[in-house]
Amino acid sequence: MEHLYVGDLSYFCTSEDLRNLFEAYGPLESAAVRYSQRKGTTLHYGFVTLPAEKADPAIEDLNTKMFMGRKLR
Repeated sequence: MEHLYVGDLSYFCTSEDLRNLFEAYGPLESAAVRYSQRKGTTLHYGFVTLPAEKADPAIEDLNTKMFMGRKLR
């Protein structure tokens, strides 16, 4: 399994949104957007865990792709 950092997420992006985006590449072990406990808003990044052979295609396809109004990295 590979753990991918996903940056520049929208303030409105949820863990479910992130999961839905990456499930096109195969089954996920996890997808989680990080939130500020103090402010209750997203920190603009999250992590996805997916099979190692699916990581490179996902990175190639989604890096700099617009998602919910922001370019992913």
